[in-house]
Parts: sequence; C-alpha cells; structure tokens
Amino acid sequence: MSLLTIDAAEVPPTLALATRPVERTKLILVVDDEDETIALVAGIGKEAGYRVLGATSGEECLSMLSRMAPHLIMLDLNMPRLDGFETCRRARRDPNGALVPIAFLTARNAVEDVKHGFDVGGDEFIVKPFDARHLVERIAFLISCTHMLSAHRMRRSQTGGPPGAWMRIRPRFSETE
Repeated sequence: MSLLTIDAAEVPPTLALATRPVERTKLILVVDDEDETIALVAGIGKEAGYRVLGATSGEECLSMLSRMAPHLIMLDLNMPRLDGFETCRRARRDPNGALVPIAFLTARNAVEDVKHGFDVGGDEFIVKPFDARHLVERIAFLISCTHMLSAHRMRRSQTGGPPGAWMRIRPRFSETE
C-alpha cells in the first residue's frame, strides 16, 4: 500500500480538500521541532477550516496548555529534551489537556512505539509521510469523537488500566472457541 505524500513545498495555495462544516472554528495545536512540519499541517488544517497553532517543543506545548484548551493536539515523538511520549503523559495531567484527543504525528511506526503511545494517553498514530486528505479525515474524526474518547479513558483509569489500553488490538477468537 502506498501513500500519496505531500512535501511542504508542494502544498498548493488552494488545496482542494473535502472539508466538513465547522460550526465554531476548532483549534489544533501542532507540536513538532521542525518548522516545516508545523507549516505543512497548518496549511492543510487551515484549508480544511481549522485554526492551527504551532509549538516547537514539548515544554512550549505544556506552557500553551496552561493557558488554553485546543480541540486536538498533534504531537511529534522525536523532540529534544521532552519527547512526545512524556509530553503526552504530562498533557494528560493538565486540566486543559486531560480530555483533548492527542494524535502522534511521527515517522516512527514500530509496534512498540504505537503501543507505548496508547499507554501514555495518545488516541491516534499518524505516520509521516501522510496523505493530506487522510490527515483531514483523521482530524475531523478525532475532534468529533472527543467525548467518546474521554469516556473510554476515564473508564480505563477507574479500572486501573493505562489511559490508552482500551485501544489495544484484541486477538481474534478462533472459530472453534
């Protein structure tokens, strides 16, 4: 399976994306130590009708969370000082980040990374390079499922499981069971 990739230099000024009506403009916080990634996601998000803010470190993300509550956080894993896993874990402790969907937007896709991302409270794993249309669909889905995702996280925390444990893939039962 191949993905259509779009580099920052290739984003046309009027990217024709299927946009969904956005009642009030939803705010996305993109956290990545590479300005090009923030600019790319911001361009795609704005074209789809979202407001997008960028942070270039985990520390900056947490500082912004103390002052505002975005509708979605898109978080890179590979950042200096405070990586995406620890940023996610700390964001979940902040009242403004506790219920916000968090999507990891990263080049890492090892099974251990995905599992750990869900364990620290992440809700989605989007691998770079990504398709612009797919990114917009995942953003819309995550924002629309905010209440469902937070209810699942609350249920898991009350039963003592890690915040993302409800999303783990369950093994299939054989037909004889």
